[in-house]
Amino acid sequence: MFAGSASPEAVAEVAQALSEDPLEALLELRDKNLLQIFGGGSRFGLLETLREFAWREAERRGSLETLRQRHAHFYLEFARKEAAQLRGNGQSSGMERLERELVELRLALRFGQERLETSPLALELAATLGPFWFSAHPQEGLMWLEQILAHDRLKPERVTLRAWALDASANLARLLGDLDAALRDGEAALELARQTHHGSLEATVQRNLGVTLRLRGQLEAAETAFLRAYQLNLETDPLTALRDLNGVALTAALRGDAQRAVALLEGALKKAKLSRNRWLTALCLTNLGQVYMDLGEWTNAQVLLEQGLNAARAIGDRPILLSSLEGLGLIRLQQGDYEVARALLEELLEEAI
Repeated sequence: MFAGSASPEAVAEVAQALSEDPLEALLELRDKNLLQIFGGGSRFGLLETLREFAWREAERRGSLETLRQRHAHFYLEFARKEAAQLRGNGQSSGMERLERELVELRLALRFGQERLETSPLALELAATLGPFWFSAHPQEGLMWLEQILAHDRLKPERVTLRAWALDASANLARLLGDLDAALRDGEAALELARQTHHGSLEATVQRNLGVTLRLRGQLEAAETAFLRAYQLNLETDPLTALRDLNGVALTAALRGDAQRAVALLEGALKKAKLSRNRWLTALCLTNLGQVYMDLGEWTNAQVLLEQGLNAARAIGDRPILLSSLEGLGLIRLQQGDYEVARALLEELLEEAI
């Protein structure tokens, strides 16, 4: 029931519907040279002809639906676990694991998409993968979310999931330059989030909506959104509140209050370092470096952006990496160091494609 190769854990979970000891069955296939083995035994696969035969046989026996359902639920749980790591210190390894399973995640999405009338699985899976789509496959992610949202009927029990999905769609539309769609989906997500009385959901939507409003030049509305997110998170999730504070600071800088922005970001950076959260530290370093650039304090900006770049590389965060590279490239141009500037900006282009 797999589109490609799979881990022993995945095979065991899915095949339990057919066998009390699926791993023993795997060994039998291996002994008959019917099994492909990858990564020193860490993944298994079947030849395409055998996979097609197994699919037809499961359909004939009436077990295909059960197997596909178990497959989809396994990868939904896998996505939940890995996506939770994408804003922490395990980001790089989490991205690699999700990328490795992308073929299976697509298969699970197609299964859920065919059953939207009776199951919210596709809606949850597409939304859960939001950070992964944003960092690695924004166009594909937006395609899945748009298709699923267009065909999903809003039911009372799906309000929270639909809000998350709309928020993810808004983030991807913004990344791809469609600020009108980002605003539309962000406002729709906020309307649903408020219905749920789910503080962390509303805070996330407010923060992301703040980014869209800032890019549209609606700075007062953007700062209001960031402040609301900060207030919602302050007591229950102080680390995430520091992320919201970054939004307030960058908006303040755009409104001409760079000194306030510096004060807010320096405070946030200090707390981020104490928390040992590398992603949050990288974010604060890069944003503070950008504000110092705006102030013309090139030396401070360069030091901070170099630290932010190193931190972003260590955790594999693409958005922070791009921002750091751009800032450092502009600083080197300002300093007349054209060779280094060219290398940085070429890396920026390579990473952005």
